[in-house]
Amino acid sequence: MADGGELKGYIVKPSSVQLLKKKILAVVVPSPQRTGEDYKYFTDSLLSKGCALFVYDNRRNQQVQPDFPIPSTKEMGISIPKHSYLDIALDAAEIYRYLRALPRLSKYKMGFVGHSEGGISALAASCMVRPDFLVEIASVSTEGWQLLYSQNIFLTPGKLELLKQMFSLSERELSLLVQKASELIVRDSVDYQQFQQEMMESINLSVGDQHKKELLGYFIRAQWTLHNKHDMAMLGLRPLDYYRKVKCPILFIACTKDEMTYALRDITTFEKLMYKTNKRFYSVCVNATHSFQKVPSYLMHHKLGDFKHDKDNSRDCERVSQVTDLIRSWINEIL
Repeated sequence: MADGGELKGYIVKPSSVQLLKKKILAVVVPSPQRTGEDYKYFTDSLLSKGCALFVYDNRRNQQVQPDFPIPSTKEMGISIPKHSYLDIALDAAEIYRYLRALPRLSKYKMGFVGHSEGGISALAASCMVRPDFLVEIASVSTEGWQLLYSQNIFLTPGKLELLKQMFSLSERELSLLVQKASELIVRDSVDYQQFQQEMMESINLSVGDQHKKELLGYFIRAQWTLHNKHDMAMLGLRPLDYYRKVKCPILFIACTKDEMTYALRDITTFEKLMYKTNKRFYSVCVNATHSFQKVPSYLMHHKLGDFKHDKDNSRDCERVSQVTDLIRSWINEIL
């Protein structure tokens, strides 16, 4: 790593590369809060399409705290990310330089694939080195401060629907909570402890069902703190500045049911810049949620086997295959 630490990773080669015109190696860039296991179904599908992968453990593995607390516990701690998207980008760029210098990989076309914050890190890394391609899934073109504040006040369209489904909220309950959260958070001043306290008070007043209160309380406490290196870096994120610098072709995949981003606005903003700067790109919307290719992140008891075989996730599994088919076709076309 750039700070002197070590990253453990490995190259996985497909049994057949007949589906690709050239040898391809994609560095799978994780988010600061995720590991390769979260994306295993996606990477396995990409591998089956003929793409070799470099998969590595990110810095999160050095943390001892769990990613999320157990909903039923009374005292719920928060796992605060110790590293920013820039730290992950520096790691990805260093890995790329290492792989590019290996003689046995000299015939490979290499690039980055990233999801969500991993996509942001992949974008930043693509400005530090010269990859042959960049694939971003459920990433953003929105400035970082807008992204963080929208996530904390539940205003992304997909998240409103998610909250209704997760907690069986009525329209009145949801509107009261959103109104309260909107009042508490403004761009220039965030007191997260006060935000937590007042949101919990609002839950007690707005929601009558005790089980709903407990679950919503867990959800509130799981929101980012805006007081750590990870989020302070995100506040200064300006994706369009990175997009202007990237030299390689970009595949931008947005999710129409994304609960974490303003997907339609992001893809429109991205396309406008690409046309204006005359860059090579392809953008597409898929009818999926933000985490369609991961082990479900909101249900603590779910494991990879549930994700692959549960009928509720069958359509997401199908979309994973569709997306990896798209990536394969796009790479064949541009390289």
